Amino acid sequence: MKFGATQADYALEVTRDGGEEAATGYKNGRKYKVVVKTKDGKLAANETVNVAFNEDIDGVISTTTDAKFVKVDDDKQIDWENKYNTDAKAIIVKTDSKGEATFVIGNDKANSYATPVVWIDVNYQSGKTGTLDKGEPTAIAPISYFQAPTINGAKLVSKDKNGDETSKYVGKEAAKFEVVLVNQSGKTEKDSQYTTNEVSYSIENTGANEVLVEYTYDKEPRKITVGSNRVNSVIADNGTINVTAVDGKSTSVKVSATGVAKKYENGKVVKEFSFHSKDATATFTSTSEVTNLFTGTIKSFNTDKKTIVFNDKDGDKEAVKYAGESGKKYVYKNVNSAPLSETQFIELLKDASKGVKATYEVKDDVVTFYVLSVDAGATPPQDALVADAAKALKDAIDGVKVSDYVEPAKAQAAVDAAKKVLDDTKSTTQQLKDAKTALETAVKDLPKVDQDNKAAKDALDAAIKAVKANEYIPADATKATAAVTAAETVLADAKSTTQQLKDAKTALETAVKDLKLKATFDVTKVKASEVVAAGTNKNELTFTFTSSDAALTDVDFVTVPKTATGADDSIATIAKTATGELKLTVADKNLAPIDLTNVFTNTFTFDVSLTAKDAKETPAKITVKYDAAKTKWIAEVASK
Repeated sequence: MKFGATQADYALEVTRDGGEEAATGYKNGRKYKVVVKTKDGKLAANETVNVAFNEDIDGVISTTTDAKFVKVDDDKQIDWENKYNTDAKAIIVKTDSKGEATFVIGNDKANSYATPVVWIDVNYQSGKTGTLDKGEPTAIAPISYFQAPTINGAKLVSKDKNGDETSKYVGKEAAKFEVVLVNQSGKTEKDSQYTTNEVSYSIENTGANEVLVEYTYDKEPRKITVGSNRVNSVIADNGTINVTAVDGKSTSVKVSATGVAKKYENGKVVKEFSFHSKDATATFTSTSEVTNLFTGTIKSFNTDKKTIVFNDKDGDKEAVKYAGESGKKYVYKNVNSAPLSETQFIELLKDASKGVKATYEVKDDVVTFYVLSVDAGATPPQDALVADAAKALKDAIDGVKVSDYVEPAKAQAAVDAAKKVLDDTKSTTQQLKDAKTALETAVKDLPKVDQDNKAAKDALDAAIKAVKANEYIPADATKATAAVTAAETVLADAKSTTQQLKDAKTALETAVKDLKLKATFDVTKVKASEVVAAGTNKNELTFTFTSSDAALTDVDFVTVPKTATGADDSIATIAKTATGELKLTVADKNLAPIDLTNVFTNTFTFDVSLTAKDAKETPAKITVKYDAAKTKWIAEVASK
């Protein structure tokens, strides 16, 4: 029985990513890559590889190292890796589909070194670090030396809005490209005292959609659009450029940069070095793109195009095929993971009364739809063909203006019949299409109203409504009324021609053009008499109103309120006397008379409408109160 691998079963290759010298600290260090192949040269996927330091396990007392393995999470070096060894002296890595695995080593001490050794443990299969035994597949990596961090060059990076280095962006997120100075490990050295202005950038669009490049040149903001498979170059004064995907569509870029890094002291350049960066990349993924593994609600389906539109928190996604694509195998599973046919899958969507949540998965040439829930919200999947037909019918209904027809009742009946089909949630695509055809046929031969005639009627009607006989002086009001009556006669005659309607409008406007309108009423010129309380209960105030303008005569009240409320919920009953005076009778909230010769705290404010001879009716505000200086009750008139 063969228990494990032998040296001859595998070939291990291990390479160092970078030079011999690395900067100290777990955020720096040096990255290595292991490649595992079988004896016939094939890449060995999912193979467990042990890693340690040769100085620790070579059995030689004089060779030891303080180096440790670094914990890496989402490509970020976050601490020392003590998962497999409390002192971070050993780790296990697993090869990917390409037979590759990576690890990072580091050291807190300068003037030190370390030599990683990798092997496949033949007789230890539990996933824990094992012991390197003679004959096991093994390889010794190139040595790394550790020194304190120093500036060792420059590199180009892309950063997100938080300033974190990344190459992956979503939607309209901007990728900020900038040159940073790096140490021996290729890591950014902050506070380097170097500046990198006036950087030349080359932007290659390696994706399918346009990108927008924004930068500053000659102290002015600039922008250019780079098309798919095109290359553009710019010079950025401040050393950075921002790249975004146009309309948030999926695409990618490859960027390189050249320039000079300068160190200043007292305003003078004391050190400088030229750089030409390696390419930096950025990938932009549309928020509407459906990835090869995606979960969301099914918003709609189209049985003609055989497509489905998903929806999630970011909105609607691009349509994906659920069938009909050459070279693809389509699989459908219900909520119990039982298989469905294509027809059964579509019927499930059609019959759903609530939202349907599903996972879409693409593996090689197999596309699988897993129905997770048929109770995912209130909105069920929409049949796109039904929706399109419904929209077309609604547009047809909205396009029928009933008032445009000579027989509006017939047009309305056709519209109502179409609306009935549109409002029926069970209407099929064909029924909606038939209803649209029926509506269009029904109104096609209905005679329409003469639009010129209708416009003339509308214009005459507006002219009639604009003339208000009561706004003219009495001598001309009768003439205005007669002119309006004549115009109304023409408007009411269904047989009136367009020209007759136009002539009637002209005649009306001519008739009233020189008539005299009532004057504007300046209410501030109206004065009230000053009075004392009268009446059996001394709770009555009667005011006479006159005008200080000799031309303004016959001041009168058109409207007055019935009551007004004063202090302590007192109530003034208001009335216009037969001789045109204004009379207030005041009582408390229990309707008991208030002696206004002893109680002076009440103030009453109310709105009225005033008129005068040959003057327009005008609103005003009246305030009734006691004037202690005059020992009289007064009424003040103000504009409203």
